[in-house]
Amino acid sequence: MRKKIANTIFFSWLFLWSFCLNAPLTLAADDINPGVTTIEGELQIKKPILKINIPKLNFSEAAQNVDDLGYLHLPWIGEYVTAIYKFAMVIASIIAVIVLIMQGARVIISAGGEEKNAAYKRILQAVVGLFICWGSYAILYNINPDLVQFKALKVKYIERIPLIDVINEPLDNLQTTYQQIGSLNMPDFKQFDQRWGNITYGNIDKLCDKTKDAGEISKKSNECCTSIQASGCGPTSLAIILTAYGARATPEQTSKFSGKGEEYGRVCNVGTAIGVTISKLDESPWPNFTGSRVNKEKALNLLREGRPIIFLCIGCTGQKTNNETRKYNGHYMVLSGINSEGKVLVSDPGGNKNTAIIWMNESQLDQNGGFWHVYPRNN
Repeated sequence: MRKKIANTIFFSWLFLWSFCLNAPLTLAADDINPGVTTIEGELQIKKPILKINIPKLNFSEAAQNVDDLGYLHLPWIGEYVTAIYKFAMVIASIIAVIVLIMQGARVIISAGGEEKNAAYKRILQAVVGLFICWGSYAILYNINPDLVQFKALKVKYIERIPLIDVINEPLDNLQTTYQQIGSLNMPDFKQFDQRWGNITYGNIDKLCDKTKDAGEISKKSNECCTSIQASGCGPTSLAIILTAYGARATPEQTSKFSGKGEEYGRVCNVGTAIGVTISKLDESPWPNFTGSRVNKEKALNLLREGRPIIFLCIGCTGQKTNNETRKYNGHYMVLSGINSEGKVLVSDPGGNKNTAIIWMNESQLDQNGGFWHVYPRNN
């Protein structure tokens, strides 16, 4: 009878242990929502919701941004395993105490002989089990507390490469003009400038046929590349900011750097991940520049300080010279400042004096794929 009771306790503990290990770790239904964007515009990270609660398990908040090496830190798996480990230690201790009580009673009521020896043997096993359970934890903790703590999971964040609008402005023989905004002299570079507009933007020499539509061109990403005129808004925006800070940079030069391949931000006929390009500036002809992705609030504060921002418009609208609205589905621009009326000033590399967006209000910035602050390292 006592053997059956002991087996019942053992298998109950085994069932409870396996049950805890297999407790589903699920996300809330709205956690996976491609329409919601944070992490400065791309991800929304929420704590998991357990279907089976574990005592004293409270998930911490995850950082909503990447570290300097481009990793997200997700602490929940480590916290989950740690909680199960501690819970299992408590359960094991309770079972060991029950075994000690049962076997102690067995020693008292037994007549001696084999039954008493078996009870002592079980007591010894329970004590040894308790020692292993708690002693191993204590030893590891005293050697190094990190040995009993599970570190946050590091997940590499992959920069999204947006689909960029094909700009159809005709090539034009332009003279670069400058506008003084704060302490910076902002050049009005255009991607359709005749000096560089017809240059291939990417690591394939063959220029795609301009008469083909964007859908047909995108199927030939390994055969040809579009020009700076058609899709060079990202590197042109970068050239605007570099030049404003006094560097010698043209859209041709920034396109050549970004266009070296996907690891530098450019995928032919797909788009430009300007964040990747910025992260490689230490390998560029402008190694004294650096930059980072910022959220909308930080971007607006920097603009008020006179620091320009590269802005990725995704389905956003802005106002032209005649105050008419223009919309881009995917387009990089430079936000150059905020005037006394609260308008966000724009340097649009994709439009001429009549078609370019020249200002936006703050609410129009909500339709975005990100903001990037590029600046000299010593600034």
